[in-house]
Amino acid sequence: MDAGFRLVNQYLFPNLQFEEIEQLNVLARARRVCCAAVNTPRAGMTPGEAARHERHTTQSELAFMREQRNVLHSGLMNRLTPLQRRLLKREYLVVPFRS
Repeated sequence: MDAGFRLVNQYLFPNLQFEEIEQLNVLARARRVCCAAVNTPRAGMTPGEAARHERHTTQSELAFMREQRNVLHSGLMNRLTPLQRRLLKREYLVVPFRS
């Protein structure tokens, strides 16, 4: 995980312990990979490339959902302020789809 994400998460969630912030870092990375995969244009891909991309997309979606579950079941949400909870839900727990 790059240092930028760590610093941002430490700033946004100063009330969390180091392990909890690391959990958010892992979630943020999984989300970033998943966003890139689901929003990659498939036009111009050969059938083989499209199949490989679809497998990668499925793997990244599963990894994101696993990390999302880990955060939601960790009890971390109970330690957040209402603003932090809204931020987490909007910026960490959803994957935006672009058409």
